Amino acid sequence: MPDIITDVLHSSPFQLWAYSEGDGLRLITKQALDKPGQPSIFSLNAGDVAYTDGGFRDYIEYHFQYSYGKRLILRIASTVSLPKHGEELLAKELPLFAHHITEKQQKRLLQKMNESIGAITALTDLDALLSKILDTTMEVIFEADIGVLWMYDEAEDCLKVQKTSAEVNTRTMKNMRMKPGEGMVGTVFEKEEAALYPTHRDVLFAASTMSHDNLSILERSYPFGEAASVLCVPVKIRQITRCVLILYQFNYASFTKHELNLLQNFADQVGIALQNAELFDRLQEQNYLLAKRNDIHERLVSLSIQGEGAPAIRKTLEDVLGLPLMLLSIFDDPVDSDASTFAAYHQNVILEKKGSLSASFTVEDYQGEMHEVFPIVGVGVCLGYIICRQREPLSSLQRMALELGIPILALEFIREKSVIDHSLKASEEAFQKLLMAETAKELKEASRLLKIEDHRPVMILKFEFEFDMDPSFTNLYIHRFITDIRNDFDDKLSVLYTKGTTVVTLLYVSRLGKKEIDAFIWRFARENDNMRVRAGLGSQADQRSLLPRSYKEAEKALAHLGAKKEWQRVMNYTDIGINRLFIDQPQEDLLAFVQDFFKPLNVIEGKEERLSETLETFMNNNRSASQTARQLYIHVNTLYQRLKKIEETLQISFQNSHDVLQVQLACYLRESVHDENKR
Repeated sequence: MPDIITDVLHSSPFQLWAYSEGDGLRLITKQALDKPGQPSIFSLNAGDVAYTDGGFRDYIEYHFQYSYGKRLILRIASTVSLPKHGEELLAKELPLFAHHITEKQQKRLLQKMNESIGAITALTDLDALLSKILDTTMEVIFEADIGVLWMYDEAEDCLKVQKTSAEVNTRTMKNMRMKPGEGMVGTVFEKEEAALYPTHRDVLFAASTMSHDNLSILERSYPFGEAASVLCVPVKIRQITRCVLILYQFNYASFTKHELNLLQNFADQVGIALQNAELFDRLQEQNYLLAKRNDIHERLVSLSIQGEGAPAIRKTLEDVLGLPLMLLSIFDDPVDSDASTFAAYHQNVILEKKGSLSASFTVEDYQGEMHEVFPIVGVGVCLGYIICRQREPLSSLQRMALELGIPILALEFIREKSVIDHSLKASEEAFQKLLMAETAKELKEASRLLKIEDHRPVMILKFEFEFDMDPSFTNLYIHRFITDIRNDFDDKLSVLYTKGTTVVTLLYVSRLGKKEIDAFIWRFARENDNMRVRAGLGSQADQRSLLPRSYKEAEKALAHLGAKKEWQRVMNYTDIGINRLFIDQPQEDLLAFVQDFFKPLNVIEGKEERLSETLETFMNNNRSASQTARQLYIHVNTLYQRLKKIEETLQISFQNSHDVLQVQLACYLRESVHDENKR
């Protein structure tokens, strides 16, 4: 640990908070400082350091502002004095310290989740299982102060309290009868969707739909009205919501989407545990099955904790099932090479199963054999599939092994997804630094992070997608696109980052041409007919300092394709031609220019179309009178009369080069606007 961190924080009470514009405030760690309440957030520029006593005299808050809206806040006892240059050293070392703490927390959390899943799935007694669920939930979401587990009673059509934290008067609270749609618990049960209530005001507003009797009982059980933040998630068994987990927080920062996603992912595993408990209630006599199940789970969890990865977990499941398995990940090629042919042949069939986030489905391969496909789902997103040949129905033991293995694989894929997302996020931040670099040093550092060699010609190639599918599957297609383009182009192209429905890449000029990219886009679009893709290509950047220009040009090329509503092609900025002048010009302004120019001709009664048509035909024929007259089926003298009329009406001369240029521009824009309106 850095000396400044050791000297200042080793024996001093402190709290360390993180703030970002997207995620809000989060308490990273603390030591013997239990001051409630969140730090106040005020405006700072990147690189600024500010401090405040927060309205108290016994501690000081140091605010360290970093780029892209990220801030670290050190709350420390006022008796602690910083050494010389302490603020500067802390500003440099705190991010490393925060990253170190967060990494340790993530490792502990993964181990805790694995242990918790093992603990709850090892129980078959429902009462003990529900108690363990609540206890382990509070351990996984350690920011929570109070937790309550509700279960739906079908006979009474209401939710009842099953388990509560020790601080709650459980006997009193069990008198509550929460109807579907009532309060936070009833709403989450009815909508079957997790909910985050980040502020005290949100909590009070959501609770306002509760009945008077339930509110009265709730307040007698515990002062829930003082809750600062609430998480509430459904627990589903066989896709039917049976329970609701609600967590309350009374101190420190509000819950965030991070805790919500974590709780939802854990609730998915809880649902599997409850489902298994029901199964074991009916199959208690099968002791062999129970013993075998525990053995399988221990082996899988052990592999996960030891970091053996998804291939080792797949191999263990194959040993248990006695069947060959294929494992597909959306983040990479098939995990095992034997799945390559199957994946290539069935990729679209598998991906088109939009309604199968949780249910398995069957696929017939090119040899006529049936395969059962099990989605691997985490935090509501399909992360991959595990596939087994279906020569005969799977036994209870085989299905149980898969149900145990899929959550472990989901954790592995989530970890892999986090690594990929972190890498792409770091690449995006480095690229944004490059775009905004003001000095050669900043430019060189950003290029180093992106591994861009100086004086090596590159271009920015930006892809844009449009989907005809459930939004929860778009992430899967984009990752598959990235995998395919990396496989096809290898070291010829580098993926920088993804944002929304766009992918930004770096194209090495000497290694890859526009035709190859066009061919790839056509092939990918043909194989995935429920999506469209297009790309904009910036001009060549022979120096790093020219990359921002190439990026802007790639965006303009994309905008040009967007205006023309064209897909399945690459537009090179240099091929746009004169349209470069109009890309940033509002369509309304262009239309107004055309209308103003032709308006004098349009007011000549009975002659509007003929004069406008004559002018456009004349310009399109490069001002050739004979060709224009022939095309309009009129005599040349008639044409000259019309042209004279046009000159007088528009107050121009076809002998004046400036006037001719203006007429050419007006005619060109009129044709362009007309074509655009036809689309």
